[in-house]
Amino acid sequence: MFTDLAIWMMGFGLLMGLVFPLFVILLGVPAELVLTPVFFGATIAAGLLVGAINQFLSRPWSSRS
Repeated sequence: MFTDLAIWMMGFGLLMGLVFPLFVILLGVPAELVLTPVFFGATIAAGLLVGAINQFLSRPWSSRS
C-alpha cells in the first residue's frame, strides 16, 4: 500500500512542477523569464521534494495496523 501512495505522491509532485510555470505566466511574469530550463528544473525539483517530504511525513501513519 505504501509503495502505491509513494508513487502517487511523487507523480503529483512532478505534475505540479510541470504545471506551475504555466500558472506563473498567467500571473503576469514574462514568459522569457519563466520558459527556461533552469526555472522548469527548479519547479520540478520543488515538486519532487514536496512529494518526498509527504512520503516521509506519512510513513508513521501508513505503517499502523
